[in-house]
Amino acid sequence: MQGRGAPLVLLPGLSFSHGIPTGIIRAFESALALGLSAHHEVHWLGRRPGVPAGYTLADFADDYADEIRGRFGRAMPVVGFSTGGLLGLQLARDHPDVVERLVVIGAAGRLSDSARASDRRWIAALERGRLADAWGALVSDITDHAAAAGLLSSILGVVGPWVTPADCSDGIRTARAEVDVDLTASLSDLRVPTLLVVGGRDPNVGVGLATRTRAAIPGAELLLLPRTGHLGSMVHPRTTDRIGRFLSP
Repeated sequence: MQGRGAPLVLLPGLSFSHGIPTGIIRAFESALALGLSAHHEVHWLGRRPGVPAGYTLADFADDYADEIRGRFGRAMPVVGFSTGGLLGLQLARDHPDVVERLVVIGAAGRLSDSARASDRRWIAALERGRLADAWGALVSDITDHAAAAGLLSSILGVVGPWVTPADCSDGIRTARAEVDVDLTASLSDLRVPTLLVVGGRDPNVGVGLATRTRAAIPGAELLLLPRTGHLGSMVHPRTTDRIGRFLSP
């Protein structure tokens, strides 16, 4: 928890385990939380550890709904990034009583085809114990710039294995839960005010998926950030400004 003001819930993206994130993911999510904390008390809610095999996105949403009811006793503003954004959509659809307003960053009603492919490569590499390959699989989700991807892949392939937790089963099961889900057709039932924030160069979403998701949700708003990638959508100066105005209409 950080910041002062009206409380909100922050749902994190995919990580190797369900502990506090480390490395580049922690840096970007911390920057987002810091930006939001100027006007809100930010509660970072991770997913519970030790989830069983076969856990679905709906199961994760049930967990979050129980946690929000138990901790706050009322509907809360929810901000979700990447996997957390997809989970936010599932949560708002299945449990509208716990979501007052929803902000989805770097996510849509489903993963892009390229993101699904990289998730599958990530899962396979982790299951085989090939940690450098697992970190390399994440690069295509971070940037679509060839030179940057090559450099980042080289760096993460060396550094990543040193910070990878010994047990990645929670991360693998989360990725399995999200990889083939498509909520788009059911989002017409969503009645929670929703803001989508998507980078125009985010390979996880893409402009097409972003606009289709906005069209599927009654009254949804879309902030499209040109020349911005997946992680960049969290720290773009327009992001926290637009979220602030959306959460304080």
